[in-house]
Amino acid sequence: MITYHAETLADLTFNIAVKDEEIDRAAAERQALQLWRDGYHEQVIAKLTKQCDSPGIESPERGWLLQFAARIALDWGKKKHALELQQRAFADNKNLCRPKVGIPDVQIVLPGSQAQAMVKQLKPFRYKRGYLAEFEDTVALLVPNSSAAQFEAAMAELGTMLGFETSRPEKSYGRGPDLLWLISKDVGLIIEAKSRKNAANALTKAQHGQLLVSENWFKETYPKMAGVRVAIHPSVTATKNAVPTGTKALTLGKLDELIGEARQIVTALSESGHPDSELADYCEGLLKKSNITPDRLLKHYLIDFEVVEVN
Repeated sequence: MITYHAETLADLTFNIAVKDEEIDRAAAERQALQLWRDGYHEQVIAKLTKQCDSPGIESPERGWLLQFAARIALDWGKKKHALELQQRAFADNKNLCRPKVGIPDVQIVLPGSQAQAMVKQLKPFRYKRGYLAEFEDTVALLVPNSSAAQFEAAMAELGTMLGFETSRPEKSYGRGPDLLWLISKDVGLIIEAKSRKNAANALTKAQHGQLLVSENWFKETYPKMAGVRVAIHPSVTATKNAVPTGTKALTLGKLDELIGEARQIVTALSESGHPDSELADYCEGLLKKSNITPDRLLKHYLIDFEVVEVN
């Protein structure tokens, strides 16, 4: 029996088909190691990152290559570049080393650029109505029966469509809130998504504590900005021991209203006959009549929690 299995294993070993791109990647890794030993750090990082863009490469393998590049960048003394590479690596492969520090600086949206950022989203579409279809696909996931991952990804995309700088720090870096919307140069929304909770349940002390921890992360990462704590919650009720002072609720009803207003602007942009050079000015005019500019969004869509007694 042992002889049979040994022979079978040998046959399987000889019959394994190796793809050409896998051989190319293995050769690139060997060359990278030699270049590293010879002190050519910049060249080897370029070679590895180029391999990450090769067709057919899967996320886990891309993560390994990026982590290799991060080690070389750190050895070269380029700590910031090493951090960026390791963060990309961890985003592709959660089995790798988690980055030890926070996220790198994010380009913050400047006042008056919201319209330009919104119009920029339409550029990849040859026919602008295709962008409206993408908008509808995105907001279709902003419902309670979506998974947490689907809901958070759709919220991040909605923020981008509204012209804000968005990210998912907890998913990408293991720290921070579920969602971060930087809505101006001064203000960021620190968002925890509790959309799947029962509508009858109030915000608890534990859930609010998670927001407070995320706020501390925000203050460390963006010390010059003001952060607004936001819980996406089915209701505006909170337990007394949650102490929700200063925390805002974005209820599912208000979220639907926000989506409806965003839909009107996206539809107008998608169906507009304005040339591209005039589209940002047209969008600016639409925004001035809406409640989705940074200051109006804060006042119109975010609501104070109401404390209730829980038996």
